[in-house]
Amino acid sequence: LCEFNTHINRITPVKSSKIHTNNLFRLLEEIEKDKNEFTKSAIGDSIYKSAALLKKRALFILFTDFFENNAETDAIFKALQLLKHHKHEVIVFNLLDKKTEEELSFENKAYEFTDSETNESIKLFPSEIKESYTQLINDHKKSIKLKCHQYQIDFIDVDIDNGIDQVLLPYLVRRNKTK
Repeated sequence: LCEFNTHINRITPVKSSKIHTNNLFRLLEEIEKDKNEFTKSAIGDSIYKSAALLKKRALFILFTDFFENNAETDAIFKALQLLKHHKHEVIVFNLLDKKTEEELSFENKAYEFTDSETNESIKLFPSEIKESYTQLINDHKKSIKLKCHQYQIDFIDVDIDNGIDQVLLPYLVRRNKTK
C-alpha cells in the first residue's frame, strides 16, 4: 500500500498473508481519517516512484478520481503502461461522489465550490451548467475507460458513498472466482 500526494507518505512491504491484508484495511481506514485538506497530488510521478520499489510482480491498485489536467492524466497512463510492461497487474478504481460529482445534483441555489487540491473557489448555480458539466464528466469517464481497456487495466467505477469494504473486497472476491 502506497499513500502519496506530491511525494510518498506511507508505503508498506508486499506480502500476501491474511494478517498483512487486515493491516492494509486498517491502514486504509487510518488514511481516510487522516485526510489532509487542500493537498495537491502527482499521481504519475508517485506511480513511477512506487513501481521502482517493486521487486517482483505485484497487483497494483490505483484509487483516483481522475480529476487531473490532460498532462497529468497522460503521465498517469504512461506510468501505468510501465507497470503493465513489467508484468504487474493493474486495477483502477475511479472514485466519484455519484450524486454531486457525476450528476451535479444540488438544490437550485448558488453554491461555492472549492478545489480540494488548489483551494481555488468558484460561485455558481449548478443548474445553469448541469447539462454541459454532466456531458463533460461522461466524456471524460469514457476516455479513461477506453485507455484502461487499451492497456488491459481493469476499470471499476466507485461511488464514494460506499465504504471500502463494500467496494474492494467484493471486487477481489469476484475477481478471484473468475481466475
